[in-house]
Amino acid sequence: MNETLSSAGSTPRRPGRRGLAVTLGATLIAVSATTARAATYFVDRSSAACSNHGAGTEAQPYCSISAAVSARGGPGVAFLVKPGVYPEQVTVNVSGESGLPLVLQAAAGGVVLDGADDFSDPALWVRSSGDVWLAASVTWAPGQAFADGARLTPSAAAPASLPAHSFTWVAGAGLYVNAGAGNPAGHQARIGRRKYGFSMFGKSWVTIEGFTITRTEDRGINLSGSCTHVTIARDTIRFANKMGIQVVGGSDIVIGSNSVADNNDHGISITSGATGVILEDNESFRNARPGTRAANGIYLFGSPGNTLRRNRLFENQDSGVHIQSGSNNCVSYLNRSWKNGDHGYDHLGASGTIHVCDVAYGNYKDGFSIEGNSPGTQIYNCIATDNGLTTNEFDLWVDLGSTPGFTSNYNLFWNSTRQPPVKHIRTLYPSVAGYRAASGQDAQSLQADPRFVNPGAGDFHLHAGSPAIDNTGSRGPGWSATDAHGCSHPDVAAALDARLRQTREPRNP
Repeated sequence: MNETLSSAGSTPRRPGRRGLAVTLGATLIAVSATTARAATYFVDRSSAACSNHGAGTEAQPYCSISAAVSARGGPGVAFLVKPGVYPEQVTVNVSGESGLPLVLQAAAGGVVLDGADDFSDPALWVRSSGDVWLAASVTWAPGQAFADGARLTPSAAAPASLPAHSFTWVAGAGLYVNAGAGNPAGHQARIGRRKYGFSMFGKSWVTIEGFTITRTEDRGINLSGSCTHVTIARDTIRFANKMGIQVVGGSDIVIGSNSVADNNDHGISITSGATGVILEDNESFRNARPGTRAANGIYLFGSPGNTLRRNRLFENQDSGVHIQSGSNNCVSYLNRSWKNGDHGYDHLGASGTIHVCDVAYGNYKDGFSIEGNSPGTQIYNCIATDNGLTTNEFDLWVDLGSTPGFTSNYNLFWNSTRQPPVKHIRTLYPSVAGYRAASGQDAQSLQADPRFVNPGAGDFHLHAGSPAIDNTGSRGPGWSATDAHGCSHPDVAAALDARLRQTREPRNP
């Protein structure tokens, strides 16, 4: 099953075999070249010569990103931001134009937008009682506080009774923190202050690339007011108090090659009619909403006609991908979704979804859950194994309201235990053959161990002798001409199979 195998990893590409996965990079290179011919300005907070009222040259850069954008932003302008920590929220208040986008780009790694203020100065704290310390200068109500690089727990306890590793804010007094032992300053205390890293409302032709955004009080990157032609690329978002990236309305947006993790809600959220969004090559993991199981790796609500490809989604509190309520006619291919707290791919009230070459492994509930009246779903050349083993759930579940127009074939469903792999309407099927006979679906699908290399660590390459190798069809809808490695799909290619089987994919951070 070469084609399904292609969803297994992101092997470094050989020269001359570049495909879809490099399209975004080529686009951004072209964008950078275009804006360089128009106007390029520099931002470097660490430079002794920086000025927010200067020329913005490399010799005299701006000190803040916000000041640079406000002073110089417009079509064809590029801002190159030098490494450093920038304690600011950047509101993009101007658009680019077709062929002349506005570009905000990290000049190198280590450009950090920090939504929290640094409270590592011991003078900012006074002991309140025991291990509880007070920062009276915190005159706002922070949603997050950090010590030793980890979130502290918000508490409703009285300051004198504050548990270790928690905080509470009292109007008129300030912020009380129990960091566990001693002055919070000695624990590298950071106190949440700014809502977003980047935010824009109704803007178009903007690129944001290469930044690290952390500890924001709300979203990491916020696009609202129906933005169009926006690219969010190669950014790292950690510890947002809500979604890592959110798009509310809009169209023609690319979210690519981002790493989104440890946020207090969905990793990436697409809502309110957003369409023509491409989500590609992202990693979204360990996202969790405090107090309730709700956070997904990628979440779509009321947003039709979007494309998800080559994303890696794992260890999220809810599902890897959740497609809901009016997010119709979306296409999902070459994604991997594993070890999530609900489903690998969940569908609720969304019609016409196409899955091709997707993998679901080891999710707490179903691998593919087609429920809540989600007709017209199609699943081809996918692998779902060992899903719902401890919850009596399934690799594939299709409810009654989702059966109209449902089609499925050339897949592999298998469990390493006696848990039935398929539930179709109300019937549990211990064998794919029994499900096939009853439903008329999956005529060429298999029930066998795919022999992944190390699925628990996210390595879905196949060992020699896997039944998934060279055993699929290439006529399904939404078929990709290249695999996750940018290679073509030969039906029998021993050399390529051997190369892929020998590849090892490192564990994600």
